Amino acid sequence: MIVVSNRNIITNPKDKYHLFGEDLNFTDPWDLRIAIYRNDSYEIISDEAGQLGSGMAFDILQKSMKENKRDCLIYVHGYNTTYEKAIESGLILEKIYNKEIVLFTWPSCGFTKYLDCKRRAIITMPAFDRMMEKLCGYMFESIEENNCKQKIDIMFHSMGGLIAEYWVRTKSYTGESKFLRNIIFTAIDVNAEDSSWWISKIKCTGQKFIIINMHDIALDISTLKRGRDQEIRRGNSLVEMESYNSVYIDVTGPAGWLNSDKSHAYHLGHNEDIKKLYGYLLSNEFPKNINYDQGKKVWVLP
Repeated sequence: MIVVSNRNIITNPKDKYHLFGEDLNFTDPWDLRIAIYRNDSYEIISDEAGQLGSGMAFDILQKSMKENKRDCLIYVHGYNTTYEKAIESGLILEKIYNKEIVLFTWPSCGFTKYLDCKRRAIITMPAFDRMMEKLCGYMFESIEENNCKQKIDIMFHSMGGLIAEYWVRTKSYTGESKFLRNIIFTAIDVNAEDSSWWISKIKCTGQKFIIINMHDIALDISTLKRGRDQEIRRGNSLVEMESYNSVYIDVTGPAGWLNSDKSHAYHLGHNEDIKKLYGYLLSNEFPKNINYDQGKKVWVLP
């Protein structure tokens, strides 16, 4: 697993779950730090020297993809996620979906106010943009030399979706995602209104999937927060489902029975039907376990 982060580095970490802290990088919130996890070993690579650190990490990633014949998933987590929890999520995704993982983790925990975390996500966006620029450049420069046939998907979860939204809206986005195959938006904590516009702007070679659980308790609470920018959430509503080249999937049936935390983190294998759904999406197969509801105009996981 490759970890890319704008978190502060912990001096003399006690284990793999505490390489980074819960604050922004002290020198610059846009600076990236990269950690490489191999089984129980780990190391941090500085990316201050241009492409040196990231190039080394991406070399390792592509070699592993090629040797293990595994596709890669870039995972961008959401609100209230400690570094330890982020690592655990990355390792779970790696295990249950058999993918090489690039975990983009940002300091989203420790806030007493939800809106303060939203500001942190917006501050983080340029660091995410920088990672995507480096990865996009690397992939196109090395594609002929390495001839790696494996593909890269990306998943935005919860407030990670806000990073994606601001990536497009602030015009930092210039097509860096075009090397991606599929894009999966899971329980994203953004306004449903006008979401189809910015989602349609993100390029990929495959499709975009928006996964919705109308009984997502975390997003129900998020909707009730005050503020002009806090409207009905994309991840728990069936409104404005008009984004180009996108498939909207309602998983309320199986996800609605999960408890508070799991109803928002259903992609981590808490339900077998949902796990099978993500297995299809991450294997570039159209899900065989969903049906189209003509009345709601949405695909449904029974």
